[in-house]
Amino acid sequence: MNDPADFLFTSAQRRLASSDRQGALVLLDELLHHQPDHAASLRMLAELQLDGSPVTAANAAHRLVRSNPDDLHAMELLGRALSTMGRHDESSRAFHMIAVAKPANAFAQNNLAVSLLRAGDPHSSIAVAQRAIALDPTVPDPYATLGHAHNLLRRSPQALEAFLHALRRRPNYPDALIGAARAYSDLGRPSTAIAALLHATEMAPTSSGPLVELATLLREIGEPQAAEQALRKAIALAPTPPNFFSNLLLGMQYDPEIDAAQAAAEARRWGLDQTKAVRAVALPRDRDQTPDRPLRVGYISADFYRHPVGWLGSASIMAHDRAAFTVFLYANQRHYDPLTEALQRSVDSWIPIMGLDDDTVAEKIVADQIDILVDLSGHTAGNRLAVFARRPAPIQATWLGYSATTGLPSMDYMLLDDLHLCDGAESFIIERVVRLPRVRFCYSPPDYACDVATPPSESGSSTTFASFNNSAKLNASVIELWSRVLTAVPNSRLLLKWRSLADPILQARIRRHFADHGIDGERIQLEGASEHAEMLRRYRSVDIGLDPFPFCGGLTSCEALWMGVPVVTLAGSRPFSRQTHAVLHTIGRPGWSACSADDYVKIAARLAGDPVELGRIRRSLRKQILASPLCDGPGLARSLERVYRELWTTFLAGG
Repeated sequence: MNDPADFLFTSAQRRLASSDRQGALVLLDELLHHQPDHAASLRMLAELQLDGSPVTAANAAHRLVRSNPDDLHAMELLGRALSTMGRHDESSRAFHMIAVAKPANAFAQNNLAVSLLRAGDPHSSIAVAQRAIALDPTVPDPYATLGHAHNLLRRSPQALEAFLHALRRRPNYPDALIGAARAYSDLGRPSTAIAALLHATEMAPTSSGPLVELATLLREIGEPQAAEQALRKAIALAPTPPNFFSNLLLGMQYDPEIDAAQAAAEARRWGLDQTKAVRAVALPRDRDQTPDRPLRVGYISADFYRHPVGWLGSASIMAHDRAAFTVFLYANQRHYDPLTEALQRSVDSWIPIMGLDDDTVAEKIVADQIDILVDLSGHTAGNRLAVFARRPAPIQATWLGYSATTGLPSMDYMLLDDLHLCDGAESFIIERVVRLPRVRFCYSPPDYACDVATPPSESGSSTTFASFNNSAKLNASVIELWSRVLTAVPNSRLLLKWRSLADPILQARIRRHFADHGIDGERIQLEGASEHAEMLRRYRSVDIGLDPFPFCGGLTSCEALWMGVPVVTLAGSRPFSRQTHAVLHTIGRPGWSACSADDYVKIAARLAGDPVELGRIRRSLRKQILASPLCDGPGLARSLERVYRELWTTFLAGG
């Protein structure tokens, strides 16, 4: 063997055969230094680096594709590397070329369907997955892809059917088990979902995916400590993806056993790690620094639709002064509805970023010359905090969707208000807190909400308390306090409504917890999910709302109040614990906010003891809300604009 390239390549193959991966990479690097277009070496390099260094893999595959454009294996390596890097739009183009070249190959079609799904196009993914199934109905993978696409479009029955098809063809299929668990959860069957995920963890013990999904469900059934353990195990298996730690930080806000200092310290550590792991983008040096020029404001969210962020933020965003502010919405979402369309019409630029990697999004924001970039997600699902870690705007702030610190040193400000803060709260927020002069959100009631009705107790029925909050908020302290309320109001009952509460196993468990405090299970009524309009109508059967803690209601409390139902809350020390407190003060009903558990019981009992007063409240509350700042979208927009202008002035002054 006289050719040095052949010698080096053969030596690399031998190193690899002896499990000396690093030695093989060294030899490949030397070979490609002297012969950059050596096809076999490029292919081996791409395959070796797919998991460890996707950027190197993508570069090698790019070079191979340029010199061998018909090499479909090289194109597949490129698509896989780009997908690992989060560049899903580019990845889908690579897989599209393969699918066109192999129109009768079910695997090629499914790879395209998966890439389209990751790029944020579930509708196209469904069409391609169905084509793959038609080509070979025995292959389970396209059924799983079809199920994931239906899940993203909130078509849980169709999703579950597709996953069951996949599992019939491959019973021990972790990806299909995870997808089926999501569908079961959305259908209000968390117990079945947990069983599927436990099976998935057995089939894939080194995979973090099932553990992350399991943690979400454990939190939803009221097991925050078990959820944290699952997440920490997932993070140990795959420490790089930031969303795993976001799940952990969000879960800490539900857990009454974790104090604000502990949660803030965890967030701070995560934020420092993020900042060290990425490179800040280069901001333009020629930015127009005119103090009073129109400012370019960008909002990033996964929730520009009928979601709590949409219901509580859209009115102010749509009311921005378009002469003084140019508004960009960076949408990291696959779900669209009429509220999305209204937002799209009301702003200057709508930029879909689902499927784009963080570097690409950051570069786009720089190109758009955004002056103030606002995060609306915090550590909730679909966040793009990693974009903020790259500092694509000179001023960065978090607002609305999350009420605790993000932990990012590059997040300059958090927009709160006096009602969400109490003494000492700012010490647990690393961002500089800006206090808005009014409540930090604005409620936009849906036009399909029915009229309020007479409270049941005014007609002689026993008092009905209720909470339509996420079942993850039903911790032991909440159940104990609500049991005290039910004891203080004889013959009263409690209606709890959330999707997971349709599960018979969870129902029995919750009734058992109340029975431990002397409350007969017959007094606890549990219901699953319903359409939004029907859920609002259900408040006609409710006299008084009970707010959970430490993660209080936000949108849920606004909806109950809009339907004429007074809500009793226990104001805590964290911003998340003061959401309902802030709403009640804003609408002129501070007397429903308790300062202690005893006070909570007294307020609830006092309201229950006066059905005539409940009727008066019912008939007047909606008008009172409409006249308050809670429904004043333009007023909140003006407050935000004044803050943005002050932040810009501070920036120009070198602050």
